[in-house]
Amino acid sequence: DERTLLSVFETIPKVEISKATYEGLEGVSELFSNATTGIAFKSKGEARRMIQGGGSSVNKQKIDNNEREVDFELLHGKYFLIKRSKKYYYLVKVI
Repeated sequence: DERTLLSVFETIPKVEISKATYEGLEGVSELFSNATTGIAFKSKGEARRMIQGGGSSVNKQKIDNNEREVDFELLHGKYFLIKRSKKYYYLVKVI
């Protein structure tokens, strides 16, 4: 349930984005940098390099294309989990 999800990820950084922003994104590198206000990646270039290097995922699904469509299944209809490198996680809430 949602309460369990939030308690498991209680200590990781969190950010909220609007549903309109989420649906209007051109690619995953924009999501990782601009839409999440730089919380996961400081810039679009940094996001692109990490994606090309195979070091990022969303909801445990490896991201290998910078321009991949942003159509991830939202956990509990409003969350997704970004993983950067081997140990950095970020929870994003779509409101």
